[in-house]
Amino acid sequence: MNMFRFFLLITPVLFVLSCDQDTSFEANDISPVPGPVNGLFAEQKPGETGIDIVNSLEITSELNYVNYAYIFNGGGVAMLDFDQDGLMDLYFVSTQKENKLYRNAGNWKFEDVTSTAGVAASGGLKSGVNVVDVNADGYPDIYLARTGLQKGEGAQPARSNELFINQQDGTFKEAAAQYGLDSDRATNHANFFDYDGDGDLDCYLLNIPTDFASVNKIRAQQTPNGIQRITTPVHAYQSDQLLRNDGTHFTDVTMTAGIYNYGYGLSSLVHDFNSDGRQDIYISNDYIDADKLYINQGNGTFTDQSQNYFRHTSLNSMGSDLADLNGDDLPDLVTVDMLADDMVRLKSLENGMRPDRYNTLTRLGYGHQMMRNQMQINNGNGFSEVGQLAGIAASDWSWGPLLVDFDNDGNTDVFISNGYRYDVTDMDFIAFTSDSLVASGLLKKADVEAYNSYLSHIPTAPQSNHMYRNLGDLKFENTTENWGLGGNNYSSSAIYGDLDNDGDADLVVATLDAPPLVYRNQAVEKGVGGSWFQISAVGSEENPGGYGLKATVVAGNRRFTRELQPVRGFLGSVDPVLQFGLGAVGQIDRIELNWADGKTQVIEDIAVNQRLTVNYQDAGNAKLQGAAAGAKLFSFPQDQRGLKFVHRENTFDDFDRQALIPRMLSREGPALVTGDLNGDGLDDVFLGGAAGTESSVFLQQANGTLKEAANQLPKADNRYEDVNALLLDFDGDGDNDLYVTSGGSAFPNGSDRYQDRLYRNDGGKLVRAALPTMPTSTGAVVALDYDADGDLDIIVGGRSVPGGYPNIPRSYLLENNNGEFSDVTERVVPEFANIGMVTSIAVGNIEGDDRPEIVIGGEWMPITIFTAGDNGYVRSSSSPAGSAGNWQSLLITDLDGDGQNEIVAGNEGTNSRYKPSPERKVRLYADDFDGNGMVDPILTVSDKDGRMVPMTTKAQFLKQLPGMKKKFVRTKDYAKASVKEIFTAEQLAEASTFELETVTSSVFRKSDDRWAATALPSVVQVSAVRAIRAADFNGDGQTDLLLVGNDYSLNVETGRMDGGNGVLLLNDGEGGWTTPPNRDHGLWASLDARRLAPISFADGRTGWIVANNNGPAGLFLEE
Repeated sequence: MNMFRFFLLITPVLFVLSCDQDTSFEANDISPVPGPVNGLFAEQKPGETGIDIVNSLEITSELNYVNYAYIFNGGGVAMLDFDQDGLMDLYFVSTQKENKLYRNAGNWKFEDVTSTAGVAASGGLKSGVNVVDVNADGYPDIYLARTGLQKGEGAQPARSNELFINQQDGTFKEAAAQYGLDSDRATNHANFFDYDGDGDLDCYLLNIPTDFASVNKIRAQQTPNGIQRITTPVHAYQSDQLLRNDGTHFTDVTMTAGIYNYGYGLSSLVHDFNSDGRQDIYISNDYIDADKLYINQGNGTFTDQSQNYFRHTSLNSMGSDLADLNGDDLPDLVTVDMLADDMVRLKSLENGMRPDRYNTLTRLGYGHQMMRNQMQINNGNGFSEVGQLAGIAASDWSWGPLLVDFDNDGNTDVFISNGYRYDVTDMDFIAFTSDSLVASGLLKKADVEAYNSYLSHIPTAPQSNHMYRNLGDLKFENTTENWGLGGNNYSSSAIYGDLDNDGDADLVVATLDAPPLVYRNQAVEKGVGGSWFQISAVGSEENPGGYGLKATVVAGNRRFTRELQPVRGFLGSVDPVLQFGLGAVGQIDRIELNWADGKTQVIEDIAVNQRLTVNYQDAGNAKLQGAAAGAKLFSFPQDQRGLKFVHRENTFDDFDRQALIPRMLSREGPALVTGDLNGDGLDDVFLGGAAGTESSVFLQQANGTLKEAANQLPKADNRYEDVNALLLDFDGDGDNDLYVTSGGSAFPNGSDRYQDRLYRNDGGKLVRAALPTMPTSTGAVVALDYDADGDLDIIVGGRSVPGGYPNIPRSYLLENNNGEFSDVTERVVPEFANIGMVTSIAVGNIEGDDRPEIVIGGEWMPITIFTAGDNGYVRSSSSPAGSAGNWQSLLITDLDGDGQNEIVAGNEGTNSRYKPSPERKVRLYADDFDGNGMVDPILTVSDKDGRMVPMTTKAQFLKQLPGMKKKFVRTKDYAKASVKEIFTAEQLAEASTFELETVTSSVFRKSDDRWAATALPSVVQVSAVRAIRAADFNGDGQTDLLLVGNDYSLNVETGRMDGGNGVLLLNDGEGGWTTPPNRDHGLWASLDARRLAPISFADGRTGWIVANNNGPAGLFLEE
């Protein structure tokens, strides 16, 4: 969450990935039982259920939003069978007033037994709730987190946490002090788990600082290693706590455990993230402090390794949950944030994604954080974030994600509770109303009327909760209205569980200023979705609830895994009965149980549609089969066979020159090409450096190792930015010469530092040869004998106009005349000269004649085919229609062995905020709108009324067009404006216009003189595809594909695309693909990959080199 006057910032987690880490994912085929369900949920009204608690707040001079920003976060809700009658009861936390315990009387009737039970917990400020059997007597107890201001900051009542011990007679006794659980820090929530492996449940307390004036203050200090961020608290009371269960009392071991920290934690999750048998804990932190992943070291200590597991995280991380979302039997993580799903709200509210602040935070180690919901897919030992691909990234001010199969179709769905009482991040309120009220002296009165008056000026906008039905293959559908969950409110904590014991997960949502939302799930009643199964656990003597149990239901080739960890979502505690939706499964082959202490159990041949009770006493050391692993096809030699190359980018920020460009054009390298450079018959390697750094040539030795050769290129050529390279014998002397494209955007347009270079191979020495003058930032380059005269000509694509995005650069066809090149573009292929911002060129026979075609792809460009004619090359009328994309790579190959080549095209991918469709246009307008000599690129999207509206924030817009400040004094006016209201009709008519039609990486096949696109699997769409190669990787005679990519150069509002690991697509010979996960096949391309090239070694092995921007190159050997 965020508060007024303080801007949101980003603090993600850098994912530092070593090449032997297990970090892949596979989106398995988990297609649901067909058909959505209308009215899956039926709301049970307070008059029917008797659940009538209303969490309303009383603003006081001592406690109000001004001095305690979390006052409107809401209270938790928990599900427990406190009286052991077989029906789940409900406990609701009221932030300031009496909590309520409702006994489930059956048939959706609930009885308020709060007074009798003695669990009202009146007074003070309360937040989260846990259900846990602290005294291990077999009856669930209630642990209540109390929060509020620091002692001495006002007349705040006692804030010590409370523990209500179940007396087994319908009453509870408060005993927190007796057990050492009466922490008086400001606690949001707790989590109980066995961190030390002694069998009992220890306690993690999620505490927060109460100095909300410093929430986004960068905390850093000068060290011998430079300026580094401070992670420890100013005062001990600000830190989370780890309390060790010593039997009858909990002991604070925070300091010795390495948990001493600072952050505004809003949720926590317990899971064994590194599969070492020990429980770890993930902390979702609000504001700028990064989320934490505490990995259990097994010696009583933890280390924060979040940046080793997550490449970026949510900025304002709130609630969180873990479950398998893609059917690969690994739990995936969802965290939620505050990104609005409406363009007006998105631009009206402060989003914290300011480039200068973001860059400062990442430089100081706060990590990469994006203000949007995150879906982190588990690769085995690390995660790839796919929230935008899945369609769950924006759900407004979100609190509690819950991951469970609500419709029992076999796929885990995602519910998100939403809403905040006041739009405290409304930019107009921050800039105008708030400042005016403060200046008026209103808040100096420090009375209730003053604070209420202040709140009355803040806009309010209740929001709908969101339900996303899992359609399989990482595709989710918003079924909120269809499933009966619509309606705006101020929701916070939410839980699920089977309140009527009918086999499906019901839903309970806590709200502010209204009774809770209680929804009866009708999946089983309506006979939709499929089979179901439930597991109720009877645990050990020390852990009667069985917390930490991992249960896997196995049916055929499907594995369904759930973990018994009731703390999920936000501030609540879900039903401890494990819920499995099984879809079309008719019989369970076996159940694999892995208890928290490592004991195991297997139960075989079980019927579906039942609740099974499992008992720890029956566990032993049964062998668990686990998921089958695929064949290892690549290995990573630790010595890299001598390939030691690290690409280092020169410092340049494209956004300082053009604030509104979608990506930096200065980070296109490195160049990579392999082939014999010294005439010994062995493949060598050329890797190009950024401007100011040397390029490298590695010569292969007779033993198959690579040795860097010194001084292969003139040192003066370090002034160029090498972005691509080509080996060709341009002079016909039988050896390979080298062509290097000079690109980037750091130099002025037209600079001679964009001149491409040609090096003649003179007995193994590379000597500069002449080229025509080419003052263009280039990139793509290929060779072909276009005029069939027996020598190789060269095609070069213009990549960009530095400082003039998206103006079209010059592209070239260079004709070879006895080793001398001339520019014949205008004569031979004039349409190519200004075809677009070219990123990739492929040459091959795709029309079935005896002349090769030229295929062009680029940014904001359609796939364009040039065919040979009598007088040169002409654009083909059969070029794929509707293909304007942000193409990054092209490959021509015959995938199905029919003699007709296909075009494989790598695009930006659908894990993007753009995602155009017939209903959602994405368009770029460009011109010098303000007459200052600089091109202004305005990226727009169509709103619900079909109007084209800017995608960027007002702050970024005005950075590019400061003359518009008077026109858009208020943010709301800008947020509502279309481009037709911002610019005149004449300005728009004169502007260059580009439209994006697809961002999907695809295969284009020709049929009946038309090219049709088939999308590559979802795992490919996770990130940009920068390079594609074809080979038979598994020896089955089929042409497979290897693709690498990512894109760290995108602007801050879009966020970097870093989820790719490299994708191996195995051709099944029937027009489809299998996608083995990286953890099986063994190749990892998890950095900012730009190029991919094969290399043959002297020992007969084949290797694949991945060249990464601003990082080390990697070598992988085929097995």
